Amino acid sequence: MGSVCLKPNVEIRPSRNKLLQKMSLQNSEISLDLEESQTIDNLYTPIKLIGRGAFGEVVLVHNKGVNKYYAMKIIRKTLFKRPKHYEHLETEKEILEKVHHPFIIRMEKCFQSKDRVFFVLEFAPGGSLRFHFNNKRKSSLPEVQFYASEILLALEYLHNSGYMYRDLKMENILLDKQGHIKLVDFGISKIIKDREDKQDERTDTFCGTPEYLAPEVKSKQNYDKSVDFWS
Repeated sequence: MGSVCLKPNVEIRPSRNKLLQKMSLQNSEISLDLEESQTIDNLYTPIKLIGRGAFGEVVLVHNKGVNKYYAMKIIRKTLFKRPKHYEHLETEKEILEKVHHPFIIRMEKCFQSKDRVFFVLEFAPGGSLRFHFNNKRKSSLPEVQFYASEILLALEYLHNSGYMYRDLKMENILLDKQGHIKLVDFGISKIIKDREDKQDERTDTFCGTPEYLAPEVKSKQNYDKSVDFWS
């Protein structure tokens, strides 16, 4: 599936009723991870739209029960045209469920309705690294080194866990309230673990954001997880 970038700075404020229409499906019940009597609109209060992608939206929501804010990624399955889109969704779900690292976004829960999937993610209020640097005249070397080291640690963890990220870009690097990074959006990531044949860890799929692609990806050659470091 395509990338969805979380941008808390986006000033889009649809009405609460319109947001509830997006988040609810004519009172259809949620089939995973929640009691059957619960529906989205009585669990979460939508605050504002903070991101939009090819297959859905990201909404800042407030969980009434625990009094916390989350970023709810809403994926519309009705927009999926190929089986590959479902594979990408399954991969993203697996990664979000299994990875646990301070520099990777955390998923609180995942559930679905008839035609939507909902990822309830921790909210990173600092916005994207792109937004951060665009609003600064100049960044110091120690600051750049700080962010680079955290990105490398997150990538190393992903690779050791058996995943190739394939979508590293400034828009997919968010900042939490302490100023630490959070990698987000694993929709085009690839599972490379549990392979007996090392050659299977390579792929030739052309995907990613053009200005961040490694040369071997652009030239449609076989590549491995090292392309993440190029980005």
